[in-house]
Amino acid sequence: MVNTLYAQDKSFVLNGLIDASAGDLSGTTVYLKKNISGQPDIVQLDSTIVENNRFTFKGEVPGTPTIYYVSAGNKAALFSPEAGQISMQIGQKNRISGTAKNNQMQAFLDLQESISTDLKEINSRYSVMENTEESRQSWLAEVQPLRDKLEKGSYSITKDNIKNEIGEYLLTMLYQVLPDEQLAELMEEARPAFRQSESGQRLSKYTVYRDIQQGKGRYLDMTLQTPDGKEVSLSDYVGKGKYVLIDFWASWCGPCVRELPKLAETYSKYKDKGFEIIGISLDERKQDWLSAIDRFNMTWVNMSDLKGWKSLAGTTYGITSIPFTLLVDKEGNIMESYLYGEELNYRLQEILD
Repeated sequence: MVNTLYAQDKSFVLNGLIDASAGDLSGTTVYLKKNISGQPDIVQLDSTIVENNRFTFKGEVPGTPTIYYVSAGNKAALFSPEAGQISMQIGQKNRISGTAKNNQMQAFLDLQESISTDLKEINSRYSVMENTEESRQSWLAEVQPLRDKLEKGSYSITKDNIKNEIGEYLLTMLYQVLPDEQLAELMEEARPAFRQSESGQRLSKYTVYRDIQQGKGRYLDMTLQTPDGKEVSLSDYVGKGKYVLIDFWASWCGPCVRELPKLAETYSKYKDKGFEIIGISLDERKQDWLSAIDRFNMTWVNMSDLKGWKSLAGTTYGITSIPFTLLVDKEGNIMESYLYGEELNYRLQEILD
């Protein structure tokens, strides 16, 4: 009845307890913060003083799916600002309960804790055994059912909540361990606003980015500018009957420029044997880019939009570090990634000599 009344007026009350494992925080300030689902920023909303290791926050339920956080000292806990009375315990093990969404979040945390406890016990037993193929297979036979249980339970809780902040939060935490088909299914069922958010866009492209990093899939076309300002597309060169190395680099990147003299030698050796290089710069200053091209004799195709890490190249290919290379076959299929120096020469020798 109490939570029904709160649901009618769309307000929540969070009653918090800081347990002994976190120490006596009486007299200190705890903070209420929020993170709108799918967005990166965390915003402070309120604060209060801890009394007898207890605190209370009251508020209105937000109009969009939002995760709220409470930070107390060096501890933090999250909850859904769902209408009703919510109980939170902060300490060595955080707990949240009182409303449907928060009970679902606690079910996930309980599942994680249970699996973690079982894994620690198994690993402890096997850590003192001789490392043999038989012991490894025996260990895997015990561990795999726990992995399957975690995957199945995580997917179920996420799916049940995929149209609210709990499911969206869990999806951003679990996307790397979910099978591709489950990730695609959950993204399809998620709210359009979440799919279009920064986090949603990242998740939508995750499998593409992952395959690119692993040297799989097809190249992705994009249009940038040449050093003389003309527009040029990858498709002008890729898939045209040559093996193409796409090299993501920048003039300010030390490891990148150290590879350039060796890359120039490789290009000179194989450019007439069906090999091309496309250098994509993540520079921001045009003069730095042009000076590096001249200094290192980069006579291959060069392109950039001079937007640094915000480059179209970065968002299209999920580039988070450089140097990074992709070797693409004659049809535009990615063959390998992270090829440099002698490894690149050896691979080209295999396919071109």
